[in-house]
Amino acid sequence: MANSTISFREKIRYNSKDIFKKVQHRLKALHYYYTDEYIDLYKKHFSDEYKEISTVFPEIDFTYEGRLKNENSLAEKIHRKISEGYAGQIYDIFAKKIIIYSVNGKTDEASLIKGAYQIAQYLKEKNNEVIELHKLKDYILYPKPNGYKALHLLRTHILEKNKNNFNSELQIRTFRMEEQQMFGTSAHFSNYKPRKSITPDISPIFFEIGKNGKAYQLPPEKSLTKYKWFYESLIKYFEGQKQEAKKGIHK
Repeated sequence: MANSTISFREKIRYNSKDIFKKVQHRLKALHYYYTDEYIDLYKKHFSDEYKEISTVFPEIDFTYEGRLKNENSLAEKIHRKISEGYAGQIYDIFAKKIIIYSVNGKTDEASLIKGAYQIAQYLKEKNNEVIELHKLKDYILYPKPNGYKALHLLRTHILEKNKNNFNSELQIRTFRMEEQQMFGTSAHFSNYKPRKSITPDISPIFFEIGKNGKAYQLPPEKSLTKYKWFYESLIKYFEGQKQEAKKGIHK
């Protein structure tokens, strides 16, 4: 199961008791996302969708990965949404990402973007009694102010009557968009102060596809290693950017 430490609770406990109670209530209501039963459901969906997309679009070379948001990060998001007066559903507790590298051997951005729309349209039209599409957000046609580009599919997975449904967010983008999202103007660290240390209480659990085409869950220590690598790479990159900027000033 995912790490359930919620250190953020202590941060908000003395800020607003009313908001704290609301955050606790929503966390409790969403706890089923972190049970072994639902993690197994994510892995099955993850594996089935990967196989389906690979079969329908053999000409598209892509990677496919996912993650389950850490409960502490979820608490932060719920707190922010409640503070903003938002009471809607959260779709990215379980999230997946498709990164497109080539289409029919072509790597130009126009071909890759076309492939992204083809996959998104295919999944959009599959809207049925099993997976219900809530929204398709087009950040390629309408990028965010910071330059972020991707297609986002927000979906609800309909389960049996005696089970809670779960939501998921799928992001589809080209490898250039991914690079921009990690190291360009749309990178988190270009807008927010990075954490000084990466600890298990903030690390998500990652899902990947094995050589047999089946999804597997990275154990907590490997998820933490992957998360640390991501953050340390960004810290190193942006520290390098600062040094380059300083050199330019003193020339």
